[in-house]
Amino acid sequence: MLPPAEKTLYIFLDESGDLGWNPGSSRHLVIGTVCTRQPRRVRKLIRRFKEQFNIPLNRELKASDAGPKARRWLMARLAADMLLCCRAIVVYKPNVKSALQERNNLLYNYAAGLLLVPHIENLARVNLSVDPREQKVKAPYAFDRYLEMKLYAEGESTVKLLIQRPESDTSNGIQAADYLCNTVFRHFERGEETCFRMIQPRLELHRLYFP
Repeated sequence: MLPPAEKTLYIFLDESGDLGWNPGSSRHLVIGTVCTRQPRRVRKLIRRFKEQFNIPLNRELKASDAGPKARRWLMARLAADMLLCCRAIVVYKPNVKSALQERNNLLYNYAAGLLLVPHIENLARVNLSVDPREQKVKAPYAFDRYLEMKLYAEGESTVKLLIQRPESDTSNGIQAADYLCNTVFRHFERGEETCFRMIQPRLELHRLYFP
């Protein structure tokens, strides 16, 4: 757990899987976050990662393009840093009711809200960096408005929430969250164990619509 503090909590959010129900679509959707009150730790971690594997510093990291050695290296360092916190929610899509399948932005917002709201509603300040994926979903329910409704209309939160959408190639935190989500996704979708076992002791994991 991160130590209690009044200073800003920085959250970096990404996802793995898809929101489709066509043949060939994934069976799982994973939304994950890397959180810290010291964002420079994430910057240093990603810099070390790129130096270790001879990756240009200005190149975006994508776990889907990385080999097992690189993924193991990063998961081991994420798990070892006590000032970083990793969380994820896994949606088992075959059990999602048809009404939500037709409104997949609501499914995404609902799952992300379950992951985020309980952990930020009692904080003072939160800076949330989101890979701008929800812009790909044609729907009237914006991610920002959904979180504000859950925090301020349905709840009594006074958190000062800033939501940013940096391009993922400029955000070290989103790149770290990409690797986290990919690890969790590979475990549930394909049964891959090695990287997941490395991060599992430090991962707060939630399941949604599982049997």
